[in-house]
Amino acid sequence: MNWLELCVFTENLSKMLENGIMFQKAMKVARGSMIHRKNRKFAAKLNEAIIEGIDIQQHLSLCSVPVFYLAILKCGQLTGRLPEALKAANYFLKQLMPLKLCLRRYILFSISAYLVSLLITGIFLDKIRLLLLMLLTVFFLSPIYIRQLKYFRDFFFAKLPFIGTWSRQLSLMEFFLCLEISYDSTLTVNEMLKYSISAVDNKYLCKQLTKSLNAIGQGNSFADSFAIVPFIPRGMIAAVNIGEISGTLENTFHSFSAELKKLLEAKLELVKALATAVVINCGLLMPLVVILSLFVPSNSMFVLAMGAMIGLVPLACARFALTQYLMKSADVNLWWNQMGGKIAA
Repeated sequence: MNWLELCVFTENLSKMLENGIMFQKAMKVARGSMIHRKNRKFAAKLNEAIIEGIDIQQHLSLCSVPVFYLAILKCGQLTGRLPEALKAANYFLKQLMPLKLCLRRYILFSISAYLVSLLITGIFLDKIRLLLLMLLTVFFLSPIYIRQLKYFRDFFFAKLPFIGTWSRQLSLMEFFLCLEISYDSTLTVNEMLKYSISAVDNKYLCKQLTKSLNAIGQGNSFADSFAIVPFIPRGMIAAVNIGEISGTLENTFHSFSAELKKLLEAKLELVKALATAVVINCGLLMPLVVILSLFVPSNSMFVLAMGAMIGLVPLACARFALTQYLMKSADVNLWWNQMGGKIAA
């Protein structure tokens, strides 16, 4: 799939529907600018699903599009709020999807480069150390090819200090954004939660959210159901309780998704800078030092200078990233802390 073309298609379709153009005409115009075969096939299937009332998630499950994209379009399809759903899907494609793709490419490139250096110097490494490094590589790469192992990788990421907080905030944004669109419609409460939970890409956090679906099925309120989900902050639960009492729950969900968007946008620069440091170190400097050490004395000035750069590059990138992050995230970090979440570092 060409993500840039899909993003343009989603944005154009959303704008035309918002301006009152009929769906079939809007779809025909939006599809007209598509060049890539996979994208045109996706648009044709989406058109078929909307016109014939087919389940979008099932009909387009074989297309390589994000889980959140399909889930929010399904919410829009079922509630008659397709323009809003397309607008949210377009935001995801513009802001978050490029970052996810870049991070995946960075990780794959870094691991591949490190593996090459391991192959070259494997005979000089201790066998136990080499085995541990290989197992660590398999742990991160296998979920890309084996879906069943994705749950364990997502569990690991959800528990890490920075990445775990980012994963939880991203999952909550996906969840509340879908819940905002599906709320106040003909859907039952169970259906609202079910479709909103399906938008969460992290399998471990998705399973945690499923606890609220079971609680809703037993007749509990939204606030009581969310209270049994470990990673939803207590302040959010209190706000949901107030929203239920005052009849403004849709506005509460909207405020959650809007603030989480701001928080994630502030973190984008931080993640990009740290990812750049990882690529420079693991993809360039470390393999270069390992290879050069085979031909140049390890105490030479050039090798020592390269070793010093390995330590300085992450520090320089981290300083720049932290400065940008603090400038953009002061207000939203305060909101997150007031909600009862941990410091969004």
